[in-house]
Amino acid sequence: MLDLIRSNMGYSTLGEAMIEARRFLRLPQPPASQYSRSCDAKSDSQASLRIAKRLFAASIPLPGSLAARYLQSRCITRIQQLPSVRYHPRCPYRASQGDQQTTCRHYPAIICSVTDKDGAIAGIHRTWLKPCGTGKADVAAPRKSLGAIAGHGIRIGQCQGVLAIGEGLETMLSVREALPSMPVVAATSASHLAAFLFPPGLQRLYVAREHDAAGDAAWTRLCARPDTQTIELVPLEPGRKDLNDDLMADGPERFADRLLDQLHPDDRQHFLKP
Repeated sequence: MLDLIRSNMGYSTLGEAMIEARRFLRLPQPPASQYSRSCDAKSDSQASLRIAKRLFAASIPLPGSLAARYLQSRCITRIQQLPSVRYHPRCPYRASQGDQQTTCRHYPAIICSVTDKDGAIAGIHRTWLKPCGTGKADVAAPRKSLGAIAGHGIRIGQCQGVLAIGEGLETMLSVREALPSMPVVAATSASHLAAFLFPPGLQRLYVAREHDAAGDAAWTRLCARPDTQTIELVPLEPGRKDLNDDLMADGPERFADRLLDQLHPDDRQHFLKP
């Protein structure tokens, strides 16, 4: 309705349409600054989402790309059928505090769609890479998100009662390397992991731990949430800092065996590596 008012009355902003709607309904008008703040925030959010969707649409599938080379250097080889993980050969990079004046404006990047529990894109997550594909780009912030991604994640597979979640993409792709049929979610950060919105019907949640202060805090907050009382939380403990470090150090077979040992007995056979 506000969009119709804005169009019919020729207003240039949503705030003007809100003022007209309140006038028509004979409602008191809040201070003008309140309209300005709320409309600016909504406009910025919508603009960010448009940019995020445009960048994701401009990206290409992983196989054969520089991003595939990078993931393979992390011992991640299962890169087929990953619609939420793509590659952009020249993704814009905005310099952050700590970057040099000579920092490039574009780098190759892994671009992931961050979706809500209904599958709608809420934003993207970008990991900029070195042009040779052997590591992350030499910039102050090689990972950045865009959009309203809190509570959502990079989803791979469909949750049917059991789900694995962790902070980083490489961590969760490592889980998938050992357990290819296990649905996984990368929350993109420790704070987002603690605030993840659970999908309907979730019964058991495997949490890929990270041994640092942020990871410990996320686990504590997750366990303390009231909505986890009906969900079985099972930690997946790495032997090193994270599960990708384990995969690289132990190799795929030994890593898979260690991960299987940590699963609930009902899940070991179901998610056994083929």
